[in-house]
Amino acid sequence: MATITKRKSGWSVQIRRKGYQPEYCTLPTKAAAEKWARERESEIDRGDAPVDRKTLLATTLGDLMRRYMDEITPTKKSAHSEQLRMTKMLSAPMCELSLLELSSAPISAYRDQRLLTVKPATIARELSLIHNVIDVARRDWGYHLPTNSIALVRKPRIQNARDRRLRPGELKRLEAALAETRNPFIRPLILLAVETALRRSELLKLGPGLITTM
Repeated sequence: MATITKRKSGWSVQIRRKGYQPEYCTLPTKAAAEKWARERESEIDRGDAPVDRKTLLATTLGDLMRRYMDEITPTKKSAHSEQLRMTKMLSAPMCELSLLELSSAPISAYRDQRLLTVKPATIARELSLIHNVIDVARRDWGYHLPTNSIALVRKPRIQNARDRRLRPGELKRLEAALAETRNPFIRPLILLAVETALRRSELLKLGPGLITTM
């Protein structure tokens, strides 16, 4: 938000935005000052104005992720799992890069390295999370980056189709293991999953009412 102040020499305008150099201008009338402020702020919002390289150099992707984990993650239902995921991601080399150095290349390198050990769906979730972090930083925290680097990173193709079936003898071993579990709800849920092929998330949506009727 621009600050406009009356001076002896005219109307002074001051524009301060995080990630940009402060701008000052003195104009003869208040109307001219307001017009100049609107035009300059519009340029900043469009990403046309030059960014403050010093601020972007002093802030890393890891800094944004830690702030996101402190301020945004706790508001989500999946807070615990997201916190674990982000804590692991913070050890990646890309998180040590400043926002001025950040580009699609190191993120693509992270994707390729992770694909050696985890499934494409996991990578897709991680890339989506980084995308959200940068979007929040641009939209709510005043880091006016020209683009979101994640938008340029190709996401891995997800192929989750499975045709696995229980082999002879596996059902008996499964029932024997279920008989030893302390949670009385596990057995009916597992047997329902075997009969219907429901996913875990689908089973959880059924609610406790169905479980108690089994």
